[in-house]
Amino acid sequence: MSGPHLADGDLETAMAWEPFAGDRGPRDLRVLRDSLVVARCDHACHECGGAITTGTKHRQRVEASEDGLGSFRWCHVCMLAHGRAVLGISG
Repeated sequence: MSGPHLADGDLETAMAWEPFAGDRGPRDLRVLRDSLVVARCDHACHECGGAITTGTKHRQRVEASEDGLGSFRWCHVCMLAHGRAVLGISG
């Protein structure tokens, strides 16, 4: 691939991607946590449904709204795709 590319370990770039941009109307929404974490147990990716296995670094976001708390996780593969989107890399 020519031009900029995202290395496997560069998950921090993907953190600039806003997961729900444009999906929600105006609401009282607070982001309580949005960080890279290491899974202490198995989870499913919010985006692709793939496995996030114990010991895997991934993104976790916790939000509070009038509807309650929401917790979302994204796997390594989806994080790399988000990082490419942030950098403007297609494919």
